[in-house]
Amino acid sequence: MDLVNFHLNRQKDLLQQDLISFNDENEMNNFVELPATDSSSMLVEPLITNRIQDCVDSCIMTTPGQYDPVCGSDEQDYHNEQRLDCARDCGVEVTLLRRGTCVSLLSAVVLGTVPQ
Repeated sequence: MDLVNFHLNRQKDLLQQDLISFNDENEMNNFVELPATDSSSMLVEPLITNRIQDCVDSCIMTTPGQYDPVCGSDEQDYHNEQRLDCARDCGVEVTLLRRGTCVSLLSAVVLGTVPQ
């Protein structure tokens, strides 16, 4: 799934910038350092793991292929609501933000046409 790969690549890029030290590569693959609101402290958040990726890949094989896009609370587009459910059921913290793509939501905000 593209969302999971995006997060994995982004988190590995952050780690390669020497933002945090780990005892070994296995430990590094399980955590990523993110800036906190206070620049003197840092947060460590679990990384989306291969287990989650495998779960999502397996789950989406059982979902309908019909394209009916939804926007997740992580501001990522999902092929349909069932695939968003797969991501959530496999451990990704995401909820349905709206039906349609996230880009269409952004366009509506920029154009000032967001429904009340």
